[in-house]
Amino acid sequence: MKRTVRGSTADREERLVLRYLERNPDVFERHPDMIANLRIPHGDQGTVSLVERQLTLLRDQLQQERQRLRDLIERAQEYERLHQHLHQLTVHLITACDLTQVYDVLEVELRREFHAEAVVVKLFPLASDGKNTPPPTAELSVLSSDAMTRSFSEFIQLGHCLCGTLDTEQYQTLFGDLGDQLNSAALIPLRGDGLNGVLAIGSRDANRFTADLATDVLARLGEIASAKLSEMIQLNETAAPVPAADVEHRPQQLELPHRN
Repeated sequence: MKRTVRGSTADREERLVLRYLERNPDVFERHPDMIANLRIPHGDQGTVSLVERQLTLLRDQLQQERQRLRDLIERAQEYERLHQHLHQLTVHLITACDLTQVYDVLEVELRREFHAEAVVVKLFPLASDGKNTPPPTAELSVLSSDAMTRSFSEFIQLGHCLCGTLDTEQYQTLFGDLGDQLNSAALIPLRGDGLNGVLAIGSRDANRFTADLATDVLARLGEIASAKLSEMIQLNETAAPVPAADVEHRPQQLELPHRN
């Protein structure tokens, strides 16, 4: 019984001390000599003084902050490099004269920039009757309504870039047989006058495109590519209009060439 009384008294006194320290955080400034007398258990090192423990914590925090700063600098340098390449790609797209050249620019530049194995452009039907859907060409293939709805409903609803791992059906729908070899992808919306689709970049590296990847540069790329593709599609339709009947009998899945 006495042990219980003594234990409860010690606990109460300890709580009073802790409460006092919380309310008076400057107590050690008024009594600096007390710091040297404090001892704190520290794993394998046994008991160390409070000052030593604080110095250890400060060194650890400093190391973490230095690493965080290095990460921020590396990220800033990476963004700067991406913006420079985006500028170069924009210049090359401006000089492209047809859909073939537009795709060649996108494929060469994006495969080199992202060390990717595949770059494809796929269009979604704009209407159920297909009246507003551009005709498929050697550079652009139109996904069927079923494939589009089944595999990319979330992407279409969100309307912004997505990065990460796709499921098997999505890989195959976008990249064909090459999809079996890919482990991550970036999906970039293509929106414009008479244009609704996706610019997809695929990589064998599962860490190349992750869900936490910043997509602001990819979004700008999508805007630039959308503008140029819309322009070329309209010019292509004006130069050689394709009857709706021909569009319906064109292949739904045309794979684009892949360079090694």
